[in-house]
Parts: sequence; C-alpha cells; structure tokens
Amino acid sequence: MLDFVREMSLGSEDFTQRQSDYWIFVLQDYPSPLIERAFHQWVKQSKHMPVPSEIIAMLDAMIAAERQDGIARETKRYLAEMQEIRRQLAAAGQPHGETQYYELMKKACAVVRGFPSLPNPNRVPALQQRLKQVQQERAVRKPVANAEPGSVKVEQAG
Repeated sequence: MLDFVREMSLGSEDFTQRQSDYWIFVLQDYPSPLIERAFHQWVKQSKHMPVPSEIIAMLDAMIAAERQDGIARETKRYLAEMQEIRRQLAAAGQPHGETQYYELMKKACAVVRGFPSLPNPNRVPALQQRLKQVQQERAVRKPVANAEPGSVKVEQAG
C-alpha cells in the first residue's frame, strides 16, 4: 500500500514516518487487493497525489459494487432454485405457482373462519351502562323483608 502512495507522490515529496503511519491507519480496514485497485484507478484518472478521503470514497464505492454483485448473484441463484422447484411440482402434477398460493390461502381462510367470533367492541359500553343502571336500581330498593315491624310506614293513597 505504501508503495502505491510513494509512486503517487512521484518523488515530489518525501513521506515521513508519520505520513506513512497515517495512511496505514486510515486504510487498515480495507483489503489490500482493493486498495491496490483503488490506487490504480486513481492513477488513471488523476495526476496529483490523492488524499485519504478520495481513496476511501473509491474503496467504499468498490465495496458497495461488490456487495451489490453478490446480492444479484444470490438473487439469481434463488430464482433458479425456485423455478426448478416449480418445474418439479408441475412434473409431479402438484399445484405450483399462483395455483399453489391460492390453495394455501383457501385452507388458511377455512381455518380462520373456524375461529369463534370476537365480541363486538361497540356493545361493551352499552352493557356497562346497563349493568350500572341495574345496580343503582337495586341500591335504591332495599329489601323490606329484613326490616323490623313498625319501622316501615306505609302511606295510604287517599
């Protein structure tokens, strides 16, 4: 890596140990072949010495491109596997693709319909109000059977 940095300086400046250590510290998290490619790419596009942030930007772009390529390869492999499974299901005369999906959804709907229905949440306040009203009515009407004789005065309508 330092060889590339020295080549980029083209003898115009001598690298001190401190500068070398800084470049090593900044680029230590990246793989050496990727650093080499980044410096070669920089040499093709510019005549001056890069600063670490320029090389890091190139390295990050290269890593992102490699990651994207890996995702594309994995997706392609997954799609090929899925198509092979569908082909095998079709050859065996079993449902596949959308037909398989619709059959699974019909089964799932049948299972869900078998669940007991949930109570209507809109009725709960009405039931609570009715219960409260009945409790108030019972509280107003005290039982007369437990009262002592003569303590209850009955008014006669007259």
